[in-house]
Amino acid sequence: MPLQLALNSPACPPPPVGEGLGVGAKKTKTMTNTNKGDILIVDDILPNLELLITLLTEHGYKVRPAINGHVALRAARKAPPSLILLDINMPDMDGYEVCRRLKSDERTSNIPIIFISGLGETLNKVQAFQVGGIDYITKPFQLPEVLARIETQMRNLNRESYNVLPNFKP
Repeated sequence: MPLQLALNSPACPPPPVGEGLGVGAKKTKTMTNTNKGDILIVDDILPNLELLITLLTEHGYKVRPAINGHVALRAARKAPPSLILLDINMPDMDGYEVCRRLKSDERTSNIPIIFISGLGETLNKVQAFQVGGIDYITKPFQLPEVLARIETQMRNLNRESYNVLPNFKP
């Protein structure tokens, strides 16, 4: 199964547009060549990965898929992304545990994590924030909402990196 081989590789490279995950995406005028950021998407449901990869690639993001928590941890440690979209319900290791491990590792502790889950109870959302999440999107999600939340966090990242210039005086 070429899909699982590609998604289980340590670096989790993104599939080329129109290849890999079979999403049938073709380069169109709406796609941009600019890289607005590197996003690691962690979800064990392949249609969710396909949809998010297509959406974010078309909006100029570099996207790397991971089908489970172990693959996500390896990918994030090897090449830290700008942001992680993380599902909660996954086999072997749930999203809460993935987040805990990422936040306890110096190499990945500052990566913003947006949970994206079918669990809509307040308790689930609170737990996501307690383990280090910065936002929470409930499935079924609306694509404009996902994009707006990601873009907001990317702007926040850009602002933070601008504000960390040491001893800068105009």
